Amino acid sequence: MPKTSSMHIRVDPKVKKDVEKILSTLGLTTTEAINIYLKQIILTSVIPF
Repeated sequence: MPKTSSMHIRVDPKVKKDVEKILSTLGLTTTEAINIYLKQIILTSVIPF
């Protein structure tokens, strides 16, 4: 089984730009943040907000 899998999503360009700016100040990439989000869903079985 491959170690990674691709997901393709569509987002508003401004949302993408704003999120990337915020995440960069936190030292995270968008990919890392999405992986954290998905892992929290697995751990808690709910959307974490």
